[in-house]
Order: sequence, then C-alpha cells, then structure tokens
Amino acid sequence: MTQLTKEELHEKFETWINKFKLAKQEIMSLDLSKIFMSLLMMELHKKEMDNIPKELLFAYEVTRTRAESISLKINHSVIFLISIIAKGVPGTIVMFLYYLRHFQFNNDDVPITIELIANRIFPFGFPSKESLFELWDEQKVDGKNLLDFPDEILFLKKENND
Repeated sequence: MTQLTKEELHEKFETWINKFKLAKQEIMSLDLSKIFMSLLMMELHKKEMDNIPKELLFAYEVTRTRAESISLKINHSVIFLISIIAKGVPGTIVMFLYYLRHFQFNNDDVPITIELIANRIFPFGFPSKESLFELWDEQKVDGKNLLDFPDEILFLKKENND
C-alpha cells in the first residue's frame, strides 16, 4: 500500500479514530430521531423489518457485507441506522463501521446495538457532514484509503495482536 510500516499505519488509524471521536456533531433531525426510536423499539422487542426498503437496499448490503468483513458484531437495526445516517454513501458507511469496530474491539467485543450507540458511542449526535468530509480526507495515505486495507491496521482481528 505504502512505504509506511504496519505500526505507522496503525498509529495513523488511531489518530483518525481520535479525530472521529472529537468531530463536530449534529443533533438528529426530527425525521432521523423518529427512525432512530423506531429502530430502538424494534431492537428492544427483538423484531426485524420484513422487507428492506428499495431505496436502502444498496446501502444496507454495503453495510452488512463490510461489517462482516471486519468482524463487526452489529444487529439488523444498526445496519439500517448506519445505512440511513450515511445517506447510502459507501465511504461514509465504511468510516462509521470502522469507528464502531474500533469501539467494539476496545470494549471486549461487545455487540453494537442501537441502545449502545445512543448511550455510549454517539450520545450527543453524529459527526456533521463537514466533519465527515474532513475525516474522509484524513484517512488517506499516499492517495489511497487507509480503511480499504484492514489487515494493515493491526487492531481488526485479535489474531493480529498475538
């Protein structure tokens, strides 16, 4: 990927994670708040949507498959939420997933739920659109996306830390 060592790539990733954590946040719009509450209620009652809305199908599949590829434990409701807040943009989806995976890895691999997102991960809202643009640029290494090289970031699979 680059001339950087795995340790340097990991350090760049950790720096990126810290910037994500400190990014300017926006409170949820009324529409997103309603969706969020619906997803929370579905999660609490262990229900799933019967059908994936056509307009979310692509984003849902990107979210689901990328989450699986980085061993991120998320439920159906979280997949929907990420698909919606990322507005279907694959790069934004990937940034949220890596941030969640980092949180999960550092918290005993606890499954990510809507409730956990609301109470611990994003209690004051989600990164603003401007912050997401900055974070996207920040994760670039030699013109490539750091987040496209999970094996080079070190933290993703526990066996990489042995």
